[in-house]
Amino acid sequence: MSKRKKIILFLVEGITDEISLSLPLKSVYQNNPNIEFRLTDGDLTTQKGITQQNIVKNVGDKIRQYARDYKLKSS
Repeated sequence: MSKRKKIILFLVEGITDEISLSLPLKSVYQNNPNIEFRLTDGDLTTQKGITQQNIVKNVGDKIRQYARDYKLKSS
């Protein structure tokens, strides 16, 4: 039987966001050591081609890409 790993994933704009948020969030979620940050290289909502109609899909795509990169399955 495979061991399950739970991850809390935060999408952040850049490295300064990750640095400023990592310590407080790790403190809040101290029972879950698997906190991950993924840089989006800017504000997702202002990127070219992003609209109110497709922002949720775009964020979902970023999460699915992270899962593929690290060979994770949702369960």
